[in-house]
Amino acid sequence: MVVLRLLAALFCLHAATAHAKSYEDIKGNPLSVKLGISIPSLNMELRERHIAQLDALEYVPHTRSSTYLSVAYDWWGFSVSSVNATADEDDRMKGKSKAQDWQFRFNFEKTSYEFFYQNYQGYFLEDHPSQPRAVNAPYLQFPDMRTEHFGANFLYNWNPDDFSIAAVMDQTERQNHSSWAWLLGASVHGMRFANPTSIVPTALQSTFGEFNNVRSGRLYSTLAGAGLGGTWVPAEKFYVSGLAVVYFGVEKQSIESTTEDYEYFGTTSKIHMKMSVGYNGDQWVSGVQANSDAAKYNVRNAEMNFMNMAIQLFVGRRFDL
Repeated sequence: MVVLRLLAALFCLHAATAHAKSYEDIKGNPLSVKLGISIPSLNMELRERHIAQLDALEYVPHTRSSTYLSVAYDWWGFSVSSVNATADEDDRMKGKSKAQDWQFRFNFEKTSYEFFYQNYQGYFLEDHPSQPRAVNAPYLQFPDMRTEHFGANFLYNWNPDDFSIAAVMDQTERQNHSSWAWLLGASVHGMRFANPTSIVPTALQSTFGEFNNVRSGRLYSTLAGAGLGGTWVPAEKFYVSGLAVVYFGVEKQSIESTTEDYEYFGTTSKIHMKMSVGYNGDQWVSGVQANSDAAKYNVRNAEMNFMNMAIQLFVGRRFDL
């Protein structure tokens, strides 16, 4: 429902006339450097598909914030981040986590290519009825659990004269008038998770049946989809931008448990969204941006949902070369 509302909102944005471009290149293609604070997460949710009343298991890394650097010039850009330290008491309650996040983007008039890699180690289990926790007691922790998310997203802009993907992604172009566009997309990506022992707590292993002793998996997907992108310009050099693409495709699963290994071919889906609000001036740029990738997999009797999300607050400056 949230996705449908977002798509409807983007669709209803005022479309500029097609006689002239509704956006402009930043003069001289200057180098853009942005520094910001991000709230990142790569959450994993595990649900028993055949027992509706059983609450899902939610595995969350302990990463409250990270500092990130984004650099863009002309049609290319990249970003890298480093996790900020957490308080000792928080570490006692939720454990310590490590994270890496790399992204490379190539934005052209009609197409956009995004390559990404995220790696997290150290998870804790959110409160669950089967795992009662005393007041001020630590959460159930999985210090050696690792997840990886890597791949590439491709977007084709159906309305390149009026809508700029680069203005949404990197603010290397500036949208002068409100406009929107249909988007076609393709994605190739992989998800990996691993733990030395079963990822299902002992108290629930009998409930999860075939999945009770799974400890690692490799999930590879190839998908295609469509969606909408749009930018609303409420005042000169200010913007509200977003895009949402829904993908469907095929997947290959390679699962390892404590008793057996197996492979499976099936179907999968994911939702890719970006939203940004801010100021895009001649020299300075600032704003808030939210990025998310939500992927769903059916692994034997379990449903696995991965949510890769980051909320970013940034400020940047352009430099003439």
